[in-house]
Amino acid sequence: MTQSVSASPPGPAVAVYRHGNGVELADFPQAVVVGAGGSVRRLDLAEDRDEAMQGSPGSFLLSPDGSHVASGRYDLGGQADIAIQDLSTGEVSTTASLGYPSVTPVAWSPDGTAVIASLGALPWLAPEDQPVQVPPARLVLVGLDGDLLPLPAGVSAEAGQVAWAPDGRRLVVQGAERELVVVDAATGASRPLGVRADLAGIQPWSPDGALVAVSGACSPEGQVGLSTYDVAVIPVDAPGSTDGAASTCIPVGVGNQLVGWAAPRVLVLSTATDSRTGAEQQALIAVDIDDGSCTELTGIPTGSGNYHVGDVQVPAAALSGSFGARPPSPVVWDRGPLAQWPAVVLVAGVVGVLVAVVAAVGRRLGSPPADGSGTAGGPEVERDVLGPQRASPPA
Repeated sequence: MTQSVSASPPGPAVAVYRHGNGVELADFPQAVVVGAGGSVRRLDLAEDRDEAMQGSPGSFLLSPDGSHVASGRYDLGGQADIAIQDLSTGEVSTTASLGYPSVTPVAWSPDGTAVIASLGALPWLAPEDQPVQVPPARLVLVGLDGDLLPLPAGVSAEAGQVAWAPDGRRLVVQGAERELVVVDAATGASRPLGVRADLAGIQPWSPDGALVAVSGACSPEGQVGLSTYDVAVIPVDAPGSTDGAASTCIPVGVGNQLVGWAAPRVLVLSTATDSRTGAEQQALIAVDIDDGSCTELTGIPTGSGNYHVGDVQVPAAALSGSFGARPPSPVVWDRGPLAQWPAVVLVAGVVGVLVAVVAAVGRRLGSPPADGSGTAGGPEVERDVLGPQRASPPA
């Protein structure tokens, strides 16, 4: 009964996430947008672009200022595209077909004017099982109007993962054999970080641009292993050796996801459990990388643990507390102007049926017997308490 973004735009968002994944009993997967003022909407753009996803919404990526969402697509015919929706107006811009079966938005520019998308094969199929012939994977840059733009200087179309620094002057780019390099967005000059790893989340840069978070397994020596269980923080301006010994490892465990940074040395993780409260929710936890202290910020209910919550995305400004508009306290969630009508109609219908049943029972139990005398010249009726009514013969 929650309204869609297209029907009732919520304005800039403080969060988007995926609720449910289509495998639970009676599960209806949703992409959910939480507006800055307490509005909640279904991201119908992603939910309508779910071909081959078994009902789960397509990929989506929230812009740094929370004003737009980009949504990719899986297309069995190899004609996938990317769409961008304005959360204040509901307007959607869509690219032409990009000639690939899979298109996924991966990185917004810090000013929110363009998004890098990854083009490739369907990820769950082997190369020989793809429904169409797939060209080599590549990156493209898409503007808010859906037009393709040149990639930033120094970023190869064949690169792996990529993310802009908050100031927009640098990017971290994953090259051959997962080697990470820092690229100057103006000149294209690059410098290796001295580590081979995957970026952790869609906001791996610290707010001051001094650190980059990567996924890895923390060893006792602080080295980064080939795993996604933990987060390692790499200094950008003082890179370590190729084994990552200068990194700071933060053991976060299986099932955790880096959402972003609340401060230059405070990570924000999305975790499925909270050992302190036992709450049945997907919690957002702030972790101080210096002393390891944790602070719970908020949480998303998971329906007694039955409904998976994933792909949690929160703009950097909201994580740092500088987003601007805040919902009233306590929050009264607004699900749209028509969200309550189905419930109202249902309750009214039930009440109407109950009233009719009570009235019928009351008439049957409480009404006096009708006068059996004939009227308008009709014959009198004799009443026999042991048998049916019989009409008296005429005189």
